[in-house]
Amino acid sequence: MGPIFGEGDSLITLLSLVGMPPQRTYLFLGCYFGLGFAPLESLVLLFCLKCLYPTKVYLLKGHLEEPASIKNLGLDDWLLRRKIPPESVTRVSEIVMRTVAQMPIGAMIGQKILCLPGGPGPIIREQGLAALKNCTRSSMNQLDRSICMEAAWAVMKLESNPVTVNDGIPTFTESQCSAFCKANGLVLLVDEGFLNYPKEVLTIVSAVAYLDNFRNYAAAITFQGTLNALSTASCFTPRTPKESFEDINRCVIEAVEFPDFLCDRLRSRASVVRYKMDEGEPKSLDIVKPGIGRNSMALPT
Repeated sequence: MGPIFGEGDSLITLLSLVGMPPQRTYLFLGCYFGLGFAPLESLVLLFCLKCLYPTKVYLLKGHLEEPASIKNLGLDDWLLRRKIPPESVTRVSEIVMRTVAQMPIGAMIGQKILCLPGGPGPIIREQGLAALKNCTRSSMNQLDRSICMEAAWAVMKLESNPVTVNDGIPTFTESQCSAFCKANGLVLLVDEGFLNYPKEVLTIVSAVAYLDNFRNYAAAITFQGTLNALSTASCFTPRTPKESFEDINRCVIEAVEFPDFLCDRLRSRASVVRYKMDEGEPKSLDIVKPGIGRNSMALPT
């Protein structure tokens, strides 16, 4: 599933359409807390699902899971709105920021599909998959920090429409992504976004009508049938020096191997679940924009 951006209704709707864990195994591509109507509820619900089904729900670290990002999005204010005692807000906020900072930076489904919230920036393209696997969290050097940043922040820049503004965000082009996939034996790169170029890249967003202005679908990708039974997946969690990459690997889709012949059958074994909002004729946002809490989820006290 792609980024939620705090839209609790999109999260609940897609979960109901695809199926709830543990019947389904989920991999989320980050950006859970955002500018939607229920950012805190979305994040807490995913935390709860992860605690209940640790081998069925996997949460990657997107760019909104940076401690500074989630703080700037008003985490403290949302905690106060949800009646967290003021004296406890700071402690709860610190726990949330420490938790999201420890999320994996990427995941592999089998040996052929790479899932990243961002994409292959310059350093990841140069270093390859080995750089993601060997990234350390404790005593991170500059290379590790750059890899984590690219995995969460990198965006695609179309070669046909070059952007001259340099805002410091790492980028990758269609040809660079194709070359990266070929060099690392990948058939597909799944990341968050709106552009599906080239054929090796599949971008997905799971927040419907983003910011109440875009008319995009909310979507989730499902792998079905034989593919589910034969795939394995592992998360790239930046490790401490005492841990090996093998110690941190976890099965995301329980099975044994990912045979090469299935790569040609991905299209027949994968499907997209999506929905959109039918709002009729567009009107002024001042008229139709719902108030705060329209899609808030009721949590037990």
